[in-house]
Amino acid sequence: MLNEIQEFKQYTFSHANNGGEILPRLNHRNICNGLSGIDRAMTIIARYFYYNFYVDKSVTVPVQQERLEAVREVLKAWCGFEGRTPDGYSHLQGWLPQYIRKVLMADKLKNCRLYSEGDVGDHVRSQIEACLCLIEKVDDDSERLTTARKLVELTCGSESATSLQRLSNALIDLKKKKTEFSKRMFLDYISDDEASKWKNDFKKITYDSIIANAINMGPLINSVLISQIDPFTVIKKAKGTIKDNDKDRILKMICCFILNRTNATQEYAVINKSDIANWCMGDPKMQKADYEKYLFSHNGLSEQLFETISVGSNVVKLRVHPALLDLCEFKVCAEDMLSLEDYEVAYIDAGSGKPFTVRTH
Repeated sequence: MLNEIQEFKQYTFSHANNGGEILPRLNHRNICNGLSGIDRAMTIIARYFYYNFYVDKSVTVPVQQERLEAVREVLKAWCGFEGRTPDGYSHLQGWLPQYIRKVLMADKLKNCRLYSEGDVGDHVRSQIEACLCLIEKVDDDSERLTTARKLVELTCGSESATSLQRLSNALIDLKKKKTEFSKRMFLDYISDDEASKWKNDFKKITYDSIIANAINMGPLINSVLISQIDPFTVIKKAKGTIKDNDKDRILKMICCFILNRTNATQEYAVINKSDIANWCMGDPKMQKADYEKYLFSHNGLSEQLFETISVGSNVVKLRVHPALLDLCEFKVCAEDMLSLEDYEVAYIDAGSGKPFTVRTH
């Protein structure tokens, strides 16, 4: 979320040529939870193409409406629907459904094969392999889902088989979004009867709402989190010691808080748990206990570091202990504007699944 250029790469890498150097960002738990997280991915993609690509002098899109339509076409293609991609980005056609099949399902298929190598008997083993081959090769999502359900039975409800079933459901859900995503925010004058067909819940994802949000947010930037002291001199864990995964989660929750509040006096910031989970190491579930196990401990004071108020299945209001914010004087700033006089500790985002690089003054 700080290094948005790297984040864009994690949403758009070529499945055929990645070679493992770019870690995937959208995790299977969030994809299976109502495709959670794809709104942020689509916004990052829209910002790149609106600001960083189509403004390039080598790319001619002279009319503003054509520029907007070009971004909309890229989003449609990325979601797996019929859309046009610019030169050099043909791999974005069908990127999201391919990602679900080739990246998220791949580990689960591998685990199911390991299960079949156990003491299951030759007949069951052959049935499991037949199911796995069909899931890998079939184009029909309904047939894939039926096969995944059978696989759950054959593997006695194994976690990997259940995940394959849920991912198959996610592919079906994605296809159903084709019309919903295409609903327009703004229309030329039409009859009341025609307008009634275009009713749109603006809380839901549409290409237009994604593009509007992208335009409001501006170009992609690479930012860093800076602090005037090492925050882990005053952050403790209620039980045990703070490990690398804890540090990663704490810093990224603080980043989300700073990025999502509208002013420095705001006590709570509304955040999407999927955005944090997709960014963190260790694939955290971001349940209530994940917030409550950390303490702010300073000058004899020891209080809960984070507080949350649930406002939806995947959305919370997050509060960071104000004394920590005052002590550390956290700021998020563009990396290319950073000078040694600005900070004691700087945290540089290396992308999803990787810890921050730490730079000290």
